[in-house]
Amino acid sequence: MHFRNGILLLIVVIGVAGILSEVRGEPAGKSASQNPAGTEADNTDQEVYFVALKLFQNRNYDLARNQLTRLLKEFPNSRLRESAEVLRGDSLFYMATQAGKRQFVQVIDEYRELLQRYPRSPIAPWFQLQIGRSYSGMGYYYEAEAIYQTFIETFPKSRYLPYAMLGLAETYFALERFAEAQVIYERISAQFKNSAPGIEASYGVGNTFYRLGQFERAEVFYRKALASYPRGGISSAATLFAMGETFYQRGKYPEARRKFFDLVNLYPVDPLSTRGLARIGDSYRRTGQNREGRQIYQEAATRYPYEEGGYISRIRLADMEGENSTQAKAVLNPIQWVSSKFRQDPTEVYREIARAQTTPVLSEVALIRLATRQKDSKQFREALETLKIHQTQYPYGVLAAQAADLVRQTVQDQIAFYAGLGRHIAVVDLYEKMRRDVLNEAASQETLLQVGESLAALGLSGPATEVYRDLLGRKKQNIPRDRLLFLLGETRWAGGDRSGAAEIFSALQKDYPGSSYRPMGLLRLGEIAMAQNEPDRAARFFEQALQANPKFSGASLALYNEGRLSWARGKFEAAAGFFARAIQSYIPEVGTDDTHIAASYFLLGDSLFQMGKTKEALEAYGKAQKLFPNSPQSAWASLQMGLSYQKLGVPEKAREIFKALSSTKSDAFLSQVATNFLADMDWQTKLRAKAPPFLESSKEGTAP
Repeated sequence: MHFRNGILLLIVVIGVAGILSEVRGEPAGKSASQNPAGTEADNTDQEVYFVALKLFQNRNYDLARNQLTRLLKEFPNSRLRESAEVLRGDSLFYMATQAGKRQFVQVIDEYRELLQRYPRSPIAPWFQLQIGRSYSGMGYYYEAEAIYQTFIETFPKSRYLPYAMLGLAETYFALERFAEAQVIYERISAQFKNSAPGIEASYGVGNTFYRLGQFERAEVFYRKALASYPRGGISSAATLFAMGETFYQRGKYPEARRKFFDLVNLYPVDPLSTRGLARIGDSYRRTGQNREGRQIYQEAATRYPYEEGGYISRIRLADMEGENSTQAKAVLNPIQWVSSKFRQDPTEVYREIARAQTTPVLSEVALIRLATRQKDSKQFREALETLKIHQTQYPYGVLAAQAADLVRQTVQDQIAFYAGLGRHIAVVDLYEKMRRDVLNEAASQETLLQVGESLAALGLSGPATEVYRDLLGRKKQNIPRDRLLFLLGETRWAGGDRSGAAEIFSALQKDYPGSSYRPMGLLRLGEIAMAQNEPDRAARFFEQALQANPKFSGASLALYNEGRLSWARGKFEAAAGFFARAIQSYIPEVGTDDTHIAASYFLLGDSLFQMGKTKEALEAYGKAQKLFPNSPQSAWASLQMGLSYQKLGVPEKAREIFKALSSTKSDAFLSQVATNFLADMDWQTKLRAKAPPFLESSKEGTAP
């Protein structure tokens, strides 16, 4: 939670400042007398030291460190040497808190050198404490925990003991071991009551209750810390912000607004005021007052353009702009036109904030928002590139787990997108590429199903079977089991494993009699029976499938197969009825195979031809050729049409068809048959040419 991180940083900075004021907030002479050098420092080294101290107190740590380095170089025997080295190390510590985690390595090395150089110094425990804090700053909480525990055991009477205990509690807090953190905080609060560490511990107890979702109890401890200010190391601004958060999280948005307004009005220059102003905008949006929320965000973005609250407000404005982008845009009125300068492309806003790197958390949020928007816009490659940047820059960031989840979701959305377009090769390639590094075992069942269907569509029956079996073996199922059984059976059927497919389809009929996949399973069982030369059994399966659902997606195929069975038995009238119904029930769909419909048209013509319905057969053949001109059965239909024209006494049409077929090279057999029919027609024509005189003479002989 961003709020918690900000509070922890504030605790560390102000807490250490409190320690330093205790260590060095004594008269200069007394501080110098503690120096083991034992020589009286002249005015020059004192002047350099106090200039450095002033710079340190003003948070000019770099300049302070330069002055202290100068003192150590120009006055090697100064009695202020130890104090200068300590302050120099502390300057580096605070420079590291501003620069980032990597700088703490040098800090740890420097404190260890000081610990070796001054092992018996009264301030040696301070070096140990700062090493622990440096590990915490790097995010190495287990190492920090060991340092703090060693400190507590080694220096039980040290003046820095409460700060070591605070560090241990904060480490537990960062590791989300809230119960252990709370025990330590409460011990500090009781043991060091009314001291700065005790008040900070009360604040820490409030933080643990906050993280545990016990906001009312958190508020009690925040009030206690606020009442003790300024004796505690926690500022009133931080406590006001924390109290506002407790109200906000409980949905008490008006009360939260009052606390945040108090924060902004009483402490306008405090860094938390920028976040408080953004939180006021959030509270307005929560109550549906989007206009007021937008105005507050615009105020924060204008007043604090390069601070955390300003960046948060710009993110919120970009979010609102993204929400409105899908709605129809009305004409801007003058007031809206004035505020339209804040209306930027959300994608560009997120990019800019991510590049600014004001705080790691804000940069993480901006990158996650950018990737989410790119994913939702189907820009999957760009989204994955953005998430790769996040994982490279913030491998242990606050939102690292969310980024990993978003990577998986992006890949899965991309797979679903390709699957919807029928790009099965792209689905399989993407899954294989991302399976080990991204998806691993976390791929959703829906994604695995889409991959399995793509594998099956590509004819990769083995891998598809493995996917379906994996899904069937899972205890928690998001996908209906009958669907998985049917797909597994289909894969077995497509792979030529008829017995395996029959076993699965039979199990589907038995276990799920009311399943919507039952008719298709019966259809497949019928086709398997046909392949095994069991026509009666096949016919029963087809009839059962049509009875279960006359309009299921495979109805036309079932009717076509029944027509084939009737044709084989010589029942041409029944066959013609089945083929006609198959044609009538077929509903064209993208990606479906219509081969059986083409065959139904041609076989309908054959059935009608065999029934002696020549004209109807001609009509059926003509329609079949028109719809499926490239069908292998088209040439046979032409031959049948030629014979039909012969029967109807239209030899010219028949001759024309036979002549065209005789010259075709695609089917040598039909070409030869057509040639024979032409020769037969020529012979009959010649025969008729000689027949009339004979017929006329016979007529004359029979006249009375």
